[in-house]
Amino acid sequence: MKKLLLILAVMLPYLANSQVVNIERKRLNADTTGTFGNINSSVSLIKNTKTLWNVALSYNVLVVKDKHEWYFIGNLAFKKAENTDLVNKGYEHIRYNYRLTQGYRLYAEAFEQMQFDAIRKIDKRILAGGGIRYVPVRQEKIKVSIGAGAMYEYEIFKDDTTGFNWVRLNSYLSVNYRVSKNVFFYSTTYYQPLPDAIKTNYRLFNNTGFSISVSNHFSFTVDYEIVYDSFLPEGIPNTVYFLKNGLSYKF
Repeated sequence: MKKLLLILAVMLPYLANSQVVNIERKRLNADTTGTFGNINSSVSLIKNTKTLWNVALSYNVLVVKDKHEWYFIGNLAFKKAENTDLVNKGYEHIRYNYRLTQGYRLYAEAFEQMQFDAIRKIDKRILAGGGIRYVPVRQEKIKVSIGAGAMYEYEIFKDDTTGFNWVRLNSYLSVNYRVSKNVFFYSTTYYQPLPDAIKTNYRLFNNTGFSISVSNHFSFTVDYEIVYDSFLPEGIPNTVYFLKNGLSYKF
C-alpha cells in the first residue's frame, strides 16, 4: 500500500480528460476499511496515410479507514498524428471525505486538482475547495448523491501570461444504478458558475455511461462526456464531447 501511494505521489505532478473531472464516475463504492482501485491503460498505433499514436493512462485509488476516505485519481491522454498533437491533456485529483453520520448519508469534502489541455489552450488550471455531500437514496441497486460547495480556481491560457483567479460555486447530481449483476449504469451532472455571473461565466458538464463485467477484475466500459465552458480563449469551441470505450482493471 505504501509503495502504491509513493508511486502515485511521484506520478501526480506529471498527470496534472475534460475541463471538468467527474469525481462521481471515479468514486468506488466501498463502505468497508481497506484499499480499493482500478488502473486503465491503452496504447495504439495506426499507419495509413499518416502515423497515428494514441496513449491513455488513468488510475483511481480509494483508501477507507473508519470515517475517513482518501481518493487519488489521475488521467493522461495523448494522441499524435505525424507532428500534430490531436489530444494532449491530463489531470491529477486528490479528495478527502469525512463521514458525518453513521448511515453513510452526509459527508464533508475537501479537494485539490491540477490539470492541463493543450488543444483547448489551457496551460494550467489549479483548483482547491470543499463542500457537503448528501446521499438521499442509498439502496443495493441504486445510489443518488447531491453535492454543493465552492472552489478557488486559478488558470493560465497558452500564449497568455495573464492569470485568472476567482471562486466558483460547485454543485452536482449523481445517479449510480446496477442494472444487473454484471451491468452498471452511471450519470453525473456538474454546474460550476461564478456567483456574480451565473449566466455568463459557468461550466456545465454531463458524464453518462455503463460498464459490463467480464470477470472479477475486468470490465468493458462505454463512456460519454459533454462539456460546455463559457470562458475559454477566442477560437476555442465552448462545447466539446467525448465518446470512449475500453477495458478497466479493478483490484
